[in-house]
Amino acid sequence: KRVLYSIVILILVVLFSIYSYFLQKEIGPISTGVYVNEGDTFGGVNITENATYKEGVQTFYSQQGNFSILMPKVPEINVSENFNILTGFLFNYLFKADDEDHRYIASYVDIPKHILKSVNHTDLLDESINASLRVSNGTLYLREPLNISIYPGNEFIIDVQNKSYIVGNVYLVNQRMYIILTSFNYKYYEIDKINAFFDSFTISSGS
Repeated sequence: KRVLYSIVILILVVLFSIYSYFLQKEIGPISTGVYVNEGDTFGGVNITENATYKEGVQTFYSQQGNFSILMPKVPEINVSENFNILTGFLFNYLFKADDEDHRYIASYVDIPKHILKSVNHTDLLDESINASLRVSNGTLYLREPLNISIYPGNEFIIDVQNKSYIVGNVYLVNQRMYIILTSFNYKYYEIDKINAFFDSFTISSGS
């Protein structure tokens, strides 16, 4: 029970960071800005301070995160550092980009091995959605299993006070939990853009 409790705390801390960033609230020790890391690319172009890119939606590749996904522009990074006595230090990496009507986020956090050995992975994924509901103060509209390759996952839709929707996929890939999200006003959205965003998420070899 103690280990499962620490997992709940871990997920709540991580998702609090993510949703607080969605809602533009002030949180924790954070660094944010254009993400520059050797090996990362946008539209096949290495990301540097002086790089130029084609306009429009391009594939963003994170070398450290071992994933690629479509983004409407070079994403900003939000890195939050959290500490729990049972889990130790946790670093949540969050990549954000907006277009006219949507916010797109790809995020990941590495979960300690001793935690993963002590809990059922299905329960962990389910609890991540339950935590999402608590943090967003929303209502669950949809929850279904959705694997990526051999790795377990869930997709979900949250109605936030009849004003907006949060659509998300959460996957557990070895020690790493990926959380892919988009947020939009329930009156103004383009389903083709949303589907393309989620369908483009790919785990790199070696993850």
